[in-house]
Amino acid sequence: MKRFASLLLIGLLGLTGCHSSYSRSDNPMDTTGWITHCYGRFLIDLPPQAIIIGAGYDVWGKQIERLDETNSIRLRPGAHVPVTGTP
Repeated sequence: MKRFASLLLIGLLGLTGCHSSYSRSDNPMDTTGWITHCYGRFLIDLPPQAIIIGAGYDVWGKQIERLDETNSIRLRPGAHVPVTGTP
Protein backbone atom coordinates (compact mmCIF):
# COMPACT_ATOMS: atom_id res chain seq x y z
CA MET A 1 0.00 0.00 0.00
CA LYS A 2 2.84 2.39 0.84
CA ARG A 3 4.50 1.58 -2.46
CA PHE A 4 1.28 2.37 -4.37
CA ALA A 5 0.84 5.64 -2.48
CA SER A 6 4.42 6.72 -3.17
CA LEU A 7 4.10 5.85 -6.88
CA LEU A 8 0.83 7.77 -7.04
CA LEU A 9 2.44 10.79 -5.35
CA ILE A 10 5.41 10.74 -7.74
CA GLY A 11 3.05 10.48 -10.71
CA LEU A 12 0.93 13.40 -9.54
CA LEU A 13 4.00 15.54 -8.90
CA GLY A 14 5.24 14.74 -12.39
CA LEU A 15 1.93 15.80 -13.91
CA THR A 16 1.93 19.13 -12.08
CA GLY A 17 5.36 19.89 -13.55
CA CYS A 18 3.92 19.48 -17.05
CA HIS A 19 1.12 21.97 -16.49
CA SER A 20 1.45 25.42 -18.06
CA SER A 21 0.99 28.16 -15.49
CA TYR A 22 -0.16 30.72 -18.07
CA SER A 23 -2.16 30.77 -21.24
CA ARG A 24 -0.16 31.41 -24.41
CA SER A 25 -3.12 33.17 -25.99
CA ASP A 26 -3.05 35.95 -23.40
CA ASN A 27 -0.77 38.77 -24.50
CA PRO A 28 0.09 40.98 -21.51
CA MET A 29 1.28 43.79 -23.79
CA ASP A 30 -0.98 45.96 -25.94
CA THR A 31 0.48 45.94 -29.45
CA THR A 32 -2.17 48.01 -31.22
CA GLY A 33 -0.58 50.59 -33.47
CA TRP A 34 2.72 48.70 -33.72
CA ILE A 35 4.42 48.38 -37.09
CA THR A 36 5.54 45.02 -38.48
CA HIS A 37 9.09 45.04 -39.87
CA CYS A 38 10.67 42.28 -41.93
CA TYR A 39 14.27 41.32 -41.18
CA GLY A 40 15.28 38.44 -43.41
CA ARG A 41 12.68 35.77 -42.80
CA PHE A 42 11.57 37.19 -39.45
CA LEU A 43 8.59 39.49 -38.86
CA ILE A 44 9.05 41.71 -35.82
CA ASP A 45 6.38 44.02 -34.39
CA LEU A 46 7.83 47.27 -33.02
CA PRO A 47 6.16 50.31 -31.48
CA PRO A 48 6.03 53.38 -33.73
CA GLN A 49 8.51 55.30 -31.55
CA ALA A 50 11.18 52.60 -31.93
CA ILE A 51 14.38 53.71 -33.62
CA ILE A 52 15.66 51.23 -36.19
CA ILE A 53 19.41 51.30 -36.62
CA GLY A 54 20.41 50.03 -40.03
CA ALA A 55 23.32 47.69 -40.53
CA GLY A 56 25.40 46.94 -43.58
CA TYR A 57 25.04 43.55 -45.16
CA ASP A 58 27.28 41.83 -47.64
CA VAL A 59 27.57 38.43 -49.30
CA TRP A 60 31.03 37.25 -50.32
CA GLY A 61 32.31 40.81 -50.02
CA LYS A 62 29.63 42.38 -52.23
CA GLN A 63 27.32 44.94 -50.66
CA ILE A 64 23.58 44.22 -50.59
CA GLU A 65 21.45 47.30 -51.09
CA ARG A 66 18.01 47.73 -49.61
CA LEU A 67 15.02 48.11 -51.94
CA ASP A 68 12.31 50.53 -50.99
CA GLU A 69 8.69 49.43 -50.60
CA THR A 70 7.68 50.37 -54.15
CA ASN A 71 10.37 48.14 -55.67
CA SER A 72 9.44 45.18 -53.50
CA ILE A 73 5.78 45.54 -54.50
CA ARG A 74 6.73 45.81 -58.18
CA LEU A 75 9.05 42.77 -58.20
CA ARG A 76 6.58 39.97 -57.46
CA PRO A 77 2.99 41.15 -57.36
CA GLY A 78 1.32 37.73 -57.08
CA ALA A 79 3.98 35.68 -55.34
CA HIS A 80 2.94 36.28 -51.73
CA VAL A 81 -0.35 35.61 -50.03
CA PRO A 82 -1.28 38.11 -47.29
CA VAL A 83 -1.62 36.64 -43.81
CA THR A 84 -4.86 37.34 -41.96
CA GLY A 85 -4.48 40.10 -39.39
CA THR A 86 -1.46 41.83 -40.95
CA PRO A 87 -1.57 45.28 -42.51
